[in-house]
Amino acid sequence: MSGTRVAYVTYRVEATRPDPDIDMELAVSALASAGLAVEVVVWDDPVVDWACYEAALLRSVWDYVPRFADFMGWARQVAGQTRLVPS
Repeated sequence: MSGTRVAYVTYRVEATRPDPDIDMELAVSALASAGLAVEVVVWDDPVVDWACYEAALLRSVWDYVPRFADFMGWARQVAGQTRLVPS
Protein backbone atom coordinates (compact mmCIF):
# COMPACT_ATOMS: atom_id res chain seq x y z
CA MET A 1 0.00 0.00 0.00
CA SER A 2 1.14 3.51 -0.65
CA GLY A 3 -0.08 6.84 0.66
CA THR A 4 -0.88 8.13 4.09
CA ARG A 5 -1.86 5.29 6.45
CA VAL A 6 -5.28 5.81 7.98
CA ALA A 7 -7.16 3.53 10.35
CA TYR A 8 -10.90 3.32 9.69
CA VAL A 9 -12.07 2.63 13.24
CA THR A 10 -15.17 0.52 13.68
CA TYR A 11 -16.60 -2.03 16.12
CA ARG A 12 -16.57 -5.79 16.27
CA VAL A 13 -19.59 -7.36 14.55
CA GLU A 14 -20.91 -10.21 16.69
CA ALA A 15 -23.75 -12.68 16.45
CA THR A 16 -25.65 -10.75 19.12
CA ARG A 17 -25.07 -7.50 17.22
CA PRO A 18 -25.02 -8.51 13.56
CA ASP A 19 -25.53 -5.00 12.18
CA PRO A 20 -22.49 -4.28 10.02
CA ASP A 21 -21.03 -0.84 9.39
CA ILE A 22 -23.04 -0.11 6.24
CA ASP A 23 -20.92 2.94 5.33
CA MET A 24 -17.60 1.12 5.53
CA GLU A 25 -17.26 -0.08 1.94
CA LEU A 26 -18.17 3.30 0.45
CA ALA A 27 -15.99 5.29 2.87
CA VAL A 28 -12.95 3.04 2.50
CA SER A 29 -13.26 3.16 -1.28
CA ALA A 30 -13.55 6.96 -1.32
CA LEU A 31 -10.57 7.39 1.01
CA ALA A 32 -8.48 4.97 -1.07
CA SER A 33 -9.46 6.88 -4.23
CA ALA A 34 -8.10 10.00 -2.55
CA GLY A 35 -4.71 8.28 -2.23
CA LEU A 36 -4.93 7.14 1.38
CA ALA A 37 -3.86 3.68 2.53
CA VAL A 38 -6.89 2.71 4.60
CA GLU A 39 -7.10 -0.24 6.97
CA VAL A 40 -10.27 -1.24 8.80
CA VAL A 41 -9.58 -1.82 12.49
CA VAL A 42 -11.71 -2.52 15.54
CA TRP A 43 -11.27 0.10 18.24
CA ASP A 44 -10.75 -2.37 21.09
CA ASP A 45 -8.43 -4.78 19.26
CA PRO A 46 -5.43 -5.10 21.60
CA VAL A 47 -2.95 -5.96 18.84
CA VAL A 48 -3.42 -2.81 16.73
CA ASP A 49 -0.30 -0.64 16.53
CA TRP A 50 -1.96 2.77 16.50
CA ALA A 51 1.38 4.56 16.13
CA CYS A 52 1.76 3.16 12.60
CA TYR A 53 -1.18 5.27 11.40
CA GLU A 54 -1.01 8.96 10.65
CA ALA A 55 -4.66 9.24 11.65
CA ALA A 56 -7.46 7.16 13.10
CA LEU A 57 -10.86 8.01 11.62
CA LEU A 58 -13.54 7.30 14.22
CA ARG A 59 -16.48 5.91 12.33
CA SER A 60 -18.70 3.24 13.78
CA VAL A 61 -17.70 2.66 17.37
CA TRP A 62 -21.26 2.22 18.59
CA ASP A 63 -20.40 -0.41 21.16
CA TYR A 64 -18.63 2.24 23.25
CA VAL A 65 -21.93 3.17 24.94
CA PRO A 66 -22.05 0.28 27.44
CA ARG A 67 -18.24 0.45 27.73
CA PHE A 68 -17.80 4.20 28.00
CA ALA A 69 -14.94 4.09 30.54
CA ASP A 70 -13.04 1.55 28.39
CA PHE A 71 -13.59 3.66 25.29
CA MET A 72 -12.40 6.87 26.93
CA GLY A 73 -9.27 5.11 28.21
CA TRP A 74 -8.64 3.79 24.72
CA ALA A 75 -9.16 7.25 23.20
CA ARG A 76 -6.68 8.86 25.62
CA GLN A 77 -4.09 6.18 24.86
CA VAL A 78 -4.54 6.32 21.09
CA ALA A 79 -4.53 10.13 21.02
CA GLY A 80 -0.98 9.92 22.33
CA GLN A 81 0.02 7.73 19.39
CA THR A 82 -1.83 9.18 16.40
CA ARG A 83 -4.37 11.83 15.48
CA LEU A 84 -7.98 10.93 16.24
CA VAL A 85 -10.39 12.25 13.64
CA PRO A 86 -14.11 12.23 14.46
CA SER A 87 -16.48 11.79 11.56
